[in-house]
Amino acid sequence: MREYSTTRRVSEMGTVQGGRQRSPHLTSGDMTPYLRVANVFDGYINTSDVLEMPFTSAEYQRYELKIGDLLLNEGQSLELVGRCAKYEGVPKNCCFQNTLVRFQAGHECDVDYAYQLFRWCQASGVFAKIATKTNSIAHLGSTRFGDLELYFPPLPEQRRIASILSQWDDSLSILSQLIEAKRQQKRGLAELLLTGKRRLPGFADEWAEMTMGSVFARVTRKNTEGNDHALTISGIHGLIDQREFFNKRVAANDLSGYYLLRRGEFAYNKSYSTGYDYGAIKRLNRYDAGVVSTLYICFALKREDAVSDFYEHYFEANLLNEGIAGIAQEGARNHGLLNVSVVDFFELPLPFPPPSEQQAIASVLSTLDTEIASLDALKAKVAEQKRGLMDALLTGRVRVKVEEV
Repeated sequence: MREYSTTRRVSEMGTVQGGRQRSPHLTSGDMTPYLRVANVFDGYINTSDVLEMPFTSAEYQRYELKIGDLLLNEGQSLELVGRCAKYEGVPKNCCFQNTLVRFQAGHECDVDYAYQLFRWCQASGVFAKIATKTNSIAHLGSTRFGDLELYFPPLPEQRRIASILSQWDDSLSILSQLIEAKRQQKRGLAELLLTGKRRLPGFADEWAEMTMGSVFARVTRKNTEGNDHALTISGIHGLIDQREFFNKRVAANDLSGYYLLRRGEFAYNKSYSTGYDYGAIKRLNRYDAGVVSTLYICFALKREDAVSDFYEHYFEANLLNEGIAGIAQEGARNHGLLNVSVVDFFELPLPFPPPSEQQAIASVLSTLDTEIASLDALKAKVAEQKRGLMDALLTGRVRVKVEEV
């Protein structure tokens, strides 16, 4: 393969431009949709919350997005600065704000190669190294981005690399679709099975209706064991160590006044979590024990004929949400917390199928969880393999052969 100067400045390979500032003083022009940092994610543009502001005719010509433009987060957290997506024409007649940087590929640059290259730069920390930081926001900077020297092989090789990596993206997309379809299947089936709207074969006995307090007992044991495993509730990750979730511990230094929770016991956080508008209930599965704030309502099964897995699925399906909404007092949200009394919480109604049916339902839903976890693990493995390939191809460590035309 012939010699070629493969390290080039980004600004040599295309046009780099910052977006228009949003200001209350700029009122001339027609209201026009524009994209901002909240719209641009890794590999896609979220158009569910597109804002508008006035652009004059001259401004519109300068900042109008063209199909194939690459948009990068100019201001973000340090690990996300430079997050990149390609504009595909939606929304139409759209501009962009100065929280984004636009790259338009020149005649020596394949846009799909640049797209893969910039995503690799964000994921590998290349952009974080050149960013400046103001308070908690890192700024990529149009000039610093334009001056960045990156690997740009000859155009045919760029196209070949982009084609290879896009095939991996297609595989990841298919896996994502399979995972979402499986999750939707589980959500739909869980709602039917956990409420008795659909019965499994062989079960016909009536379900009893009980209260939370007749199935569960409140847990209020204090942390006299010196446990320093401070936990928080995540709607996605469940009860998780604060150091894993926040990369630091946000709890007080003295944890002796916290509740000590043991494996298999539950906690309710009384505040919004992703997917749980009225708070999430999670079972402690990751650790043998941990401590939580006394703002949480903690509880454990007290009936020997109750199946813990059944109720974990019930809470995960958010089926207690309506009941909690009914007991949350008016003006309930105080600094993000719901005003839910312990007494009212334990009086919430709860279905109680025969124990054998509880176990059967839990087994069906747990099987689906296992299938989803397997797909998630496969997707993570494919993503890891793609990342390794990007490390090789986008740095020139491994060259690809291009057939002569």
